[in-house]
Amino acid sequence: MQLDEERFRLDALETWAFTAQEAHAVQKTAVTFFIEEVLDSPILDTQQIGTVDDWYAATPYRFVDFTPSDGVVLHDRLPPLVRDGAPRASDIRVTVTRVTAQGGKAGPRSILVVLEADASYRAQDAASAVEAHVDYQLSFTPDGGIIGYSYRYEIAD
Repeated sequence: MQLDEERFRLDALETWAFTAQEAHAVQKTAVTFFIEEVLDSPILDTQQIGTVDDWYAATPYRFVDFTPSDGVVLHDRLPPLVRDGAPRASDIRVTVTRVTAQGGKAGPRSILVVLEADASYRAQDAASAVEAHVDYQLSFTPDGGIIGYSYRYEIAD
């Protein structure tokens, strides 16, 4: 994981009384969540038995004052994937496009991390990879609790 200071809106972080250290820690949490849960969750494909509620009950991430909906992870959007012991994704590329802060009328004071990814998945019955592009935003409390998210998934095979 590489830290790109140019992606940080230090003026907004200062306005909402966040430190660079808090923003760095939240960025690390956001990228880890994005890769391990959104892009490679145990319930990623339609072959896996389970629901988002099952995932939520098992996740170590803390959602503050709400329960996430089905869209929180890339669930039921891909065809059945190869289950041969190798990774389901053949390639994942993640970019942090912005780390900023928000608050006031938009809601509680929070650190916002904006990410995007391109991932290639190995479908069970396809000769070529299934391609996914994901735009994702996560809002965090200073201690790493998730207080909001939004997403857009584009799947092509």
